[in-house]
Amino acid sequence: MGDWIPLLVRREDYPELAALVAQREIGRPDRALGSVVSTDLPTSSAAAPAPTYAAPVVAEPVVELTPTEQAEVDALARFHTWSEADLLRLATSPVLAAHRWRMAFDACAAQPGRFFPDDRVAPLTGVRPEEWLEVRTAMGRFLETHFPDVPGAPMVVIDGLALERDAQDWWAVPEEQARRWREIRGSLPQPRRPKAPLPVPSVLD
Repeated sequence: MGDWIPLLVRREDYPELAALVAQREIGRPDRALGSVVSTDLPTSSAAAPAPTYAAPVVAEPVVELTPTEQAEVDALARFHTWSEADLLRLATSPVLAAHRWRMAFDACAAQPGRFFPDDRVAPLTGVRPEEWLEVRTAMGRFLETHFPDVPGAPMVVIDGLALERDAQDWWAVPEEQARRWREIRGSLPQPRRPKAPLPVPSVLD
């Protein structure tokens, strides 16, 4: 039997080299009977299981709202959503004040949650700035007369000072109210015209 010497090899190379040695031993006359060269990794050097590490937990970033943004969020959260029946009545009323509400409603509902000031909303109702206060009063009386059981206006209307903005009212439509309003407006083939000439519509950008 020939001389043998130990050989250090990389673990990943062991099976290949062991098979090569075994193949060569087959044809050698001095091979010991029954000798077997195994291509299995030695049990004494079996690899230990790799340690497992828990993935680090990444905390969600905390978004801090400005006082104005927080006031807007609170105002939208306090809003009482109108029923579809009440919105349908508003959408089909022939009264001029109802049409003025629809003009402002349509524009603000196109951008739910965004607040627009009086000086942006007033032109949508077809009135001059000096007439706005009187028109606002008429719009309020319309709600008191035709919607006495509905709490609040169909839109969020809040003093700018409460939002830490300039001193005029700011208007917005919450998401759910906007969704209902758009569905109702889209279901009407042709809205009824008010009893006075229609103001020219516009769109808030």
